[in-house]
Amino acid sequence: MSKKLSIEIIRKRYDNEWVLLLNPDVSSETKIDGGEVAFHSKDRGEVHRRLSDFEGNKAIVYTGKIPEDVEVLL
Repeated sequence: MSKKLSIEIIRKRYDNEWVLLLNPDVSSETKIDGGEVAFHSKDRGEVHRRLSDFEGNKAIVYTGKIPEDVEVLL
């Protein structure tokens, strides 16, 4: 298994990509602070298709900038 990385390192290594994390570290404000990178891609759909390939706690983060005219539903 991959070692856990901070969200800062993940953002630098996988800039403008969707990243599937295993065992994510979540802050008390429910922000993702890091985790083990299981899969990454510029294609969001590809990351979502791979979700079932991994067991346990998971999170998906986007490391790029979300355009101001886009709304995000969590």
